[in-house]
Amino acid sequence: MQNVDSVARRPVNRRGFLAGTGGAMLSAAGLAACGGSSGGSGSSSKASKVRLTLTTFAAPGWTTEPKAVIAKYTKDHPNVSVDVLIEGADTFAQMIAAKAATPDQNIVDIGFYNAQQFAQGAAAGLFDTIHPSEMPSYSNVLPAYRPASLKGIGCQAEIEGLIYNTKFVKSPPNSWADLWSPAYKGKMLVWEYDWDMLLMAAKTLTGSTTNMGAAFKIFQEHAGNIAAQVQTNTQFENLLRSGDAWIAAWSNDVSAAWIKAGEPFQWVMPKEGGESRPLYMAITSNLTPAARKAAMYIINEFLTPEVAGRHAANTSQISIVDNAIIPASLKNGPYTNPNLLKHTVLPDWASVGKNDAAWRQQWNTDVASHV
Repeated sequence: MQNVDSVARRPVNRRGFLAGTGGAMLSAAGLAACGGSSGGSGSSSKASKVRLTLTTFAAPGWTTEPKAVIAKYTKDHPNVSVDVLIEGADTFAQMIAAKAATPDQNIVDIGFYNAQQFAQGAAAGLFDTIHPSEMPSYSNVLPAYRPASLKGIGCQAEIEGLIYNTKFVKSPPNSWADLWSPAYKGKMLVWEYDWDMLLMAAKTLTGSTTNMGAAFKIFQEHAGNIAAQVQTNTQFENLLRSGDAWIAAWSNDVSAAWIKAGEPFQWVMPKEGGESRPLYMAITSNLTPAARKAAMYIINEFLTPEVAGRHAANTSQISIVDNAIIPASLKNGPYTNPNLLKHTVLPDWASVGKNDAAWRQQWNTDVASHV
């Protein structure tokens, strides 16, 4: 059975991107091993030279379009080089720590981040403000995915719904409430410190994703449903395949990859709707003007119809660039149809980032201690 690990689903410190502690550095030109990082200045010993590091997900298709965009820019600007860093298990945590310890030295200068990463990074002061005037294609992005903070810009989205093993679940789930149903006692799989299922539990129970108290309470009362808490996609996939767990909150894109690979899984959008998990691009603060110019060019390219469409196709994500040129196979796919976003809830991810530390403590006390 093919293992599809690390599709752009989880924050890097909880996604199981790569074995070991570090990410893999690839040169933009030929994916040759590259030492060191770009640093905060984005420049070498010669003022005219600019070197950047772009981080992306260790998942099928996530380096294809970045390398193409970088190659196009560096061909016209030979003084610029951009390395591609495939995120490791602790890359994002290292970025946060490094920014706090040495604000003028960046591990990463530009990157792709999921909703929870982006919220945490913005709250920690990791990202710099970007301006619509720097991005001619800014208006192509659906308004809901243009952060008011201007700390980044949305480019794609995945949808959180329910995944289940069809060998063991004969009556398909259709509600977020199924996660705390007695039918799944000891059979629900949980990604540690993943707030998606709690946000949607709050929405289902109270009508708002902001009422997290009700969500914590329902999972505290039904902690016996939890079969295991995991931290990597491989753990998740194996437990769901084996029948140790039958059901979980999970994303459409990873589910689609696993189903395509032959897993006995199915993904459904609950009747209350799914949760929209945007993917953002952002730049780290403290770039030189020349480095910032190159970084903003790269971001803008991913907001153009052609690049946005190809990138969505390569990554099996839903583009939130409203004029993206999407292949028919993606547009009409059961898991990648852009119309699915019409049936989703977009939480206040900035609030999620600010509350993450407190929620982790509450989860440990109220729920995990009862598992």
